[in-house]
Amino acid sequence: MERLKWVKRIKKMLNMSQERFKAFEEAIFIQLKKAMDTNNTSSIEAKKLATMYKEWLSYTWTTYSAKAPIGLVTMYLEDSRFFAYYDNRVGRGGLNF
Repeated sequence: MERLKWVKRIKKMLNMSQERFKAFEEAIFIQLKKAMDTNNTSSIEAKKLATMYKEWLSYTWTTYSAKAPIGLVTMYLEDSRFFAYYDNRVGRGGLNF
């Protein structure tokens, strides 16, 4: 059953046009910048970002809990390539936000 859910989600992502995929990715980075500008992780902008990120993850994750992304974030924080990627997209501190 879990495998079937995962296959459906992957198909959803694969059926998305490259333009839509890139547009959604860009929208997430725009929202990240807006959230960063508030300097408040509890702001409306940050909450909107969290909702968008959850949707992004749902394309490949079959289950989701509020704690689920913590492991992913931990991995990001341990790899300098992620810092460079986020800093390049939204400015210094993007990954830390």
